Amino acid sequence: MSAGSQMLFLLCALLLVAAPLAPAQNVPKLSCGTCKGTGLLPCPGKEHDPKKMCGMTTPHHCDVVYRAPCCAGTMKIPCERCKDANAFATLEAEKSFRHQWVETQSAFGKDCAIQFVNVETDHFLVRWSIPRWRVGNETMGRNKASHVFIKRCEEVATKFEKITGILPAQKQSLYFTDSGEENMKVTLVKMGGGRRSTFRFYGMAGQVVQWPDPIGGMDSDDGYHAHTVHNTGHLLVQSAIAFQMKLAPWLDEGMAHWLEREQFGKQRTYCFQEVQAKDSWMDADWKKKMYGEVFGRDEDNFASVSMRDLDRLTYRDRAHGWSFVDYLIKNEPEKFKTFFSVMKRKNDTKAALDEAYGISMAVFHENWRAWVLKNYVTK
Repeated sequence: MSAGSQMLFLLCALLLVAAPLAPAQNVPKLSCGTCKGTGLLPCPGKEHDPKKMCGMTTPHHCDVVYRAPCCAGTMKIPCERCKDANAFATLEAEKSFRHQWVETQSAFGKDCAIQFVNVETDHFLVRWSIPRWRVGNETMGRNKASHVFIKRCEEVATKFEKITGILPAQKQSLYFTDSGEENMKVTLVKMGGGRRSTFRFYGMAGQVVQWPDPIGGMDSDDGYHAHTVHNTGHLLVQSAIAFQMKLAPWLDEGMAHWLEREQFGKQRTYCFQEVQAKDSWMDADWKKKMYGEVFGRDEDNFASVSMRDLDRLTYRDRAHGWSFVDYLIKNEPEKFKTFFSVMKRKNDTKAALDEAYGISMAVFHENWRAWVLKNYVTK
């Protein structure tokens, strides 16, 4: 090969080495025509569709839906044509979680020998054993009724967060039993007591068990709903921020009554450690009665009511507590959030008034009196 030919050969070789490689062809991934590439198909079963079975759109866990053998309520099944391994693994993991949740929740009912359905949201766990419940013109089974009541609990939580600016960090549990006998079982097995009547166990993760006792007017939906709002209020008050073993009763009872009265316009639930005889304050129009007390200067002093223990609070004392809370929330709502926070951290009414409002108990009482005379007057 001549020198010129050698030079031409080397030049061609260098050009070939230096030339950029041709871009790789983007071969499109074949998509399954059956599942459109998702690896999943809609479950053909409709009887366990959460929209149909639960009647609520709030994200939640529900053992009636999760028990579905075909899809555990995911409403998805694997595509048998493409057999997508990733989609299958994700679906199986979700189903496994749901099966485990059902097993865990079912243990409670087995321990108590009671048939519960279980529903859980971000803030509440509800166990419901009442076989039939009537709401308006509709008679519901356990599953739908349990969802109605957990939704009602969430509505109380929304109201509570609005007035206090906070919700408990841990979940609250409510057990709705069918009878006093079932109530007794739950309290004996799970709550360290033996009670046929409503029983609450306070803590950061509070619990309450209740049944629709006809004696308390709770065998109607309206009465049982009001009772539930009151008890849910207690759980939220007690468990928010910090747990105080003996939180000021005027505030605890006052806020529970306030939540109940704001929704129903009257009070029907009373929490007494000792049974008290009925009096004129029990079923009275508290707003009208308190106006009369204040107008005639017959009301009790705030400092005195704020120091009373729970077993010493009369119906009249509870009306005072409700009115004090009514004033605090409605007069300066943002300052009430600070007041509530201090009360939960220190359980000291005097300190909370000073830190949130910069006033004494005596000044508070006079300010409250003026507000009642202006806002409770009958028009």
